[in-house]
Amino acid sequence: MNYVYVRRHTVNVLTKGLMTLATIAGVFFLLWIMWTTFRFGVSAMHWSLFTQNTPPPGTDGYGLKNAIVGSLLLMLICLGIGVPVGLMAGTWLAEFGAQSRTANVVRFINDIMLSAPSIEIGLFVYAIMVDPMGHFSGLSGSVALAVLMVLNLILSIATDLHHLRMLNRAIVEAAAPVLPGVAPDQTEHVLAAHLAAARKRLGLLGGSSGPASPLDTLLFLSHALPTGLGVDIDELAVDDTSLKLNGKADSYATIEQLRKALAGTHRLSDVQVSEEGTGEGHKVIFHLTATIKDIGLGPD
Repeated sequence: MNYVYVRRHTVNVLTKGLMTLATIAGVFFLLWIMWTTFRFGVSAMHWSLFTQNTPPPGTDGYGLKNAIVGSLLLMLICLGIGVPVGLMAGTWLAEFGAQSRTANVVRFINDIMLSAPSIEIGLFVYAIMVDPMGHFSGLSGSVALAVLMVLNLILSIATDLHHLRMLNRAIVEAAAPVLPGVAPDQTEHVLAAHLAAARKRLGLLGGSSGPASPLDTLLFLSHALPTGLGVDIDELAVDDTSLKLNGKADSYATIEQLRKALAGTHRLSDVQVSEEGTGEGHKVIFHLTATIKDIGLGPD
């Protein structure tokens, strides 16, 4: 048997065995800690744990009211400082600062401070707040947390807005070949208008977003009109804003029934019908026009 294969197989088996033992040991101690915490913690659960303050060492009783309230106050102050500053700074960096010298300096300092351990942020706040005041306080802890929050918010907001800006740029570049002669700063608006027109045509016809065909229009009319309606369609015309239909009907009542059926759809409005009298076979010649509703880009 190949010596190299035997050596690699042996190392592989030993490595898997050691990894399995390490996993079992880790899970065992984890479950042991959880069980010990649960076993002793359940017996200590009482309303006084949430309604009484922590007593001095060596005295009876227990409580975490001061710790819970203090943590909530600490987080509220942290959010009150960090969220507005971080949001405004991140938005300014992404939307207004761009590649200015000030924005580059802010990004550079932000990256350096983010790479520093959080204990250094704590030492910084200790030097500017705790030491001058001569005592610890919840405010100093809130400021330390707020500094960390601001640094992370600036990075995340600036990065997300930058990605969105790159996405918009990619959309504009992709649309440029189909929108010749349109200025780059107007591409997004023109593209939105084209999409709205295509959406309107799709909603009306149930066909492609290209020029409407009589077959597509007949498909829409077949769904909109009642079965057995005595109407012969001779000519169809449809564009982005209007529908025109010329044909013959069995009677004036049939024409009125046609008008009401089309007016009752959610795609058409301002349905108007004009008659020219009777033609071959005593059928009534009519002309129908309707306006296509602007259904926009959203759902109906």
